Amino acid sequence: MVWKGAGIVKQVVLTVKLIITIGATSLLLVGCQNATLNEITKRTSSVAQEVAGNKQRVGAVPTNLEITQGSSSTEMIVTWRDGGIPGSIYRIDRSSDGGRSWQLRSRVASGVETYRDKLPKGGGRFLYRIRVEKGSLQDVEIVERGAVQLTHQQQLAEEREIKEAQKREEEERARQIAAAELEEKRLQAEKDAREEAERLAAEEAEKARLATEKAAREEAERAAELKAKQQAELQAREEKRKKLEKRKKAEAAILDRAEKDLEKGDVSAVEKSLKEYREKKGKSADKVKRYSKLKQKVVSMKQVLDDLEQVKVAEQYMKQGTSSNAVKSKKKKSRGKSSLLGKSAEGWVVQVATYPESKKRDAYSMLSTVKKSGFKSVFLKRQELAGRVLYRIRLGAYGNKEEAVELQEKINGKMADKGVASRVIMQKK
Repeated sequence: MVWKGAGIVKQVVLTVKLIITIGATSLLLVGCQNATLNEITKRTSSVAQEVAGNKQRVGAVPTNLEITQGSSSTEMIVTWRDGGIPGSIYRIDRSSDGGRSWQLRSRVASGVETYRDKLPKGGGRFLYRIRVEKGSLQDVEIVERGAVQLTHQQQLAEEREIKEAQKREEEERARQIAAAELEEKRLQAEKDAREEAERLAAEEAEKARLATEKAAREEAERAAELKAKQQAELQAREEKRKKLEKRKKAEAAILDRAEKDLEKGDVSAVEKSLKEYREKKGKSADKVKRYSKLKQKVVSMKQVLDDLEQVKVAEQYMKQGTSSNAVKSKKKKSRGKSSLLGKSAEGWVVQVATYPESKKRDAYSMLSTVKKSGFKSVFLKRQELAGRVLYRIRLGAYGNKEEAVELQEKINGKMADKGVASRVIMQKK
């Protein structure tokens, strides 16, 4: 403002601030230069009239903003009190990042005082604000998972600014009074503080350097120790692998030798090799298929050899012992008392027939037939050979082979119609 009078030009500088709060508008005189009280009154009156003329352009400010939870945890109901000026348009915004950015949710006309908002899934912290579309005032609503907290940030900020301005003026006056006295002390304190900070920084830098060197040294030692340990473990595993491979080769060589001996028919050599293999492997030998198969083959071969030997002996006996009645009479006289030992004893038996597992019922049928034919010493012998189960019909056992041969002749003659062709063999326990 410039004022002229009596040839004197006087320049008046007034600085005012317009403060608009909810429900009120006020002016704050910030500063003035070369101004009388009358001039100040005229200037502020002019500004007040100017504000009154522009008030309708600011817009109706909504109040009493509230947030409540709807029918579900993700539905929020925003309510407020209308500013009361017809034709106003309110804008409703939502923020999910603490107010750094805002997303328009809806625009409503004057008279509407409710809006239902659907929150995204996953929860979070959301801010709401409602304001006049062209105005500068706003209320902010804070909602976090249904908890409600209402603030009027613009009003509080304006009031806080006024108080802070007054406080700053008082502090400035006090500072100017004490500035001259404190300046020298402040400078000295700054110098002392700077020197102390430099000293502390140097100490911290030295500590950090020493700590870094120590950590690097310890890390290098750990790395070297770990590397040595890994190399030792690798070497141990390699040695173990070589020993295991060597042992497996030795064990395989034993089984190879046993198989070759088996092909040659040298049963004793095969048994010796299997015994050696068992001593090396222990109980785990039974889990090796080659070892188990060789054991079964040895058992089968021994049984076959035993049967062949018994058949050979029986054939020779039949040729010699049944050629004349005189020989039979002599054998009967020399035999004396019967030498029946029983079915579980070791001795000579008459083997009538042999049946596999699949014909077990036929074995029991033959057993019954032999008993009905009058032979009391008949029994059923179950044996497992080479993984197979066999049922043998036998009579005996006898300690005297001649009695077994005599019984063989009787059963062959009495049961010839049944297809019986028995043989005399030695039964072992």
